[in-house]
Amino acid sequence: MIASILKLSRADYKALKITDPYSIHRTVYSLFPQQAGQTRDFLFADKGGDFKHRLILILSKREPQNPEYGVIESKCIPESCIGFFFYCFTVRGNPVNRD
Repeated sequence: MIASILKLSRADYKALKITDPYSIHRTVYSLFPQQAGQTRDFLFADKGGDFKHRLILILSKREPQNPEYGVIESKCIPESCIGFFFYCFTVRGNPVNRD
């Protein structure tokens, strides 16, 4: 597994035309081009930011491409870190309407 941080400046944010959560979704998906017959193999979390930068955390099975805008840092997660019984994390679900 590979853990990555995508750091976007205000200029990057403007160049990517990020205006809503779907814009973030589109930006992250652009880092992982679709491969024939393969399903999505990454997860991401928008952690927000401050006046200067926005951080997006990504966990993936493959290395993300270098972005046209922003800076990405990636590190391999050793298999020994994945076999624990308990983990602490935050979950954010997408709200939906259903009749």
